[in-house]
Amino acid sequence: MPDVLEQLGFADLVCDDPDWLRDEFAAIIDANFGEAERPRPRPPAIPLPEPAGRPRGPERVSQPWRRQRSPPRS
Repeated sequence: MPDVLEQLGFADLVCDDPDWLRDEFAAIIDANFGEAERPRPRPPAIPLPEPAGRPRGPERVSQPWRRQRSPPRS
């Protein structure tokens, strides 16, 4: 049981000063990983082709039904 109490006491000591803890953590990260890289710029967007199928624009609006539907089966 004394080991657990010693570990808790050490954790309390380390977490007692948040500024020191933050600085130490930042130093450990910087020492092991170096400085953060700047994010790469995004490549230019490639325009997508128009979708095939139904036409867009005035011709679609002026002729909403291109075929006549038959009555339902009885």
